[in-house]
Amino acid sequence: SNRYLYADAYTGGSTGEPLHFLRSGGYEYEFEVKKWIKYGYRTGDRILALDGTKIEQSLISNNIFWKRVSQNELPYGSYAISSLYLTNKNIKMYIDFLISQGAEFWRGYPSFIYQIACYVINNNISFPKMKGIELTSETSYEFQIQKIKEAFDVPVYLQYGHSEACIFGYTYDESYRYKMEPLYGYVEVLNTNGQQVKVGEIGEVVVTSLHNYVMPLIRYRTGDYAVWGGYR
Repeated sequence: SNRYLYADAYTGGSTGEPLHFLRSGGYEYEFEVKKWIKYGYRTGDRILALDGTKIEQSLISNNIFWKRVSQNELPYGSYAISSLYLTNKNIKMYIDFLISQGAEFWRGYPSFIYQIACYVINNNISFPKMKGIELTSETSYEFQIQKIKEAFDVPVYLQYGHSEACIFGYTYDESYRYKMEPLYGYVEVLNTNGQQVKVGEIGEVVVTSLHNYVMPLIRYRTGDYAVWGGYR
């Protein structure tokens, strides 16, 4: 009999062949809730996901580019608004829907939210006050962050993680430095000799899973590089 419930998973594979691995355990929900509370989330607040969710053709043909994906706001939002169908012709429909939802938080792709922000600024559209916007899944560029802050007058947070579920990081202020949750995974930033770099130096992010009981990854080289900020 199986001792653990597990799932097949693959790395993003943006470079090279995606890694196939098994994943079990994990406290994704608990760490996500902790993060949202740090962002100011309170019971009753709403989260919208602005991501790449696929929408059924029957909805698209009725100019509906979003759908409910969960009965719960935590941890990833109750409604997903899809970036896949955004055009210059229908962007106003997206914005009308987003305004009508009046959510306290958004989380999603920087490129998608940036497009929305540009339209909002260019057309002097005012939004209900939000508590925060989290950018995830793509590299976030400074010009995107500034435009999003200008459009919605709201704190912007960045989130960093992997399919391998070894590392869970997020920013906490306008320095945009990432805090890594130490109980989620053990994180090192190493030089080419496998030694921990000094504060302020760049090295490869190397991670060890703490909650994958079926296939723990130990000192797994991510191929990502980061500046080491020390312990806090």
